Amino acid sequence: MSKKKNEKKTTFWDGAKVHTGAHLGKDGTKTAKTIGIEGAWTLKMRRNVGVRVGCIFIEKGPTAIREHPATKVAVRNKAGEMVMPTHVAVSDHYSVIGAASRKQAIDLCKKADQWCSVLKADADPAAM
Repeated sequence: MSKKKNEKKTTFWDGAKVHTGAHLGKDGTKTAKTIGIEGAWTLKMRRNVGVRVGCIFIEKGPTAIREHPATKVAVRNKAGEMVMPTHVAVSDHYSVIGAASRKQAIDLCKKADQWCSVLKADADPAAM
């Protein structure tokens, strides 16, 4: 699926390929290139919510992700300590949430209906 350069994306993952792989080194670069978004290391169609949700390594992500407010808010790591996120989970609807680890980012992807504003509104219109 090719898009003209002046066409605006309608979803965050427009034109991206469903794929999972490494996020560091040459393998990380290869994974992001396969997916089609800088720093991306996984993209899947989440059956429970019916949209694509993926993860991005913040350090290698596109400027819009590196500068997103969600990357500036501390999150709890596995030990319960507050740390700055190293990864983000991103829904097709441009909702972004920070994660302290790859595992936490994947867990957040699986629960996108709990943090993506569009999915939450679809589930409970009174919540918006």
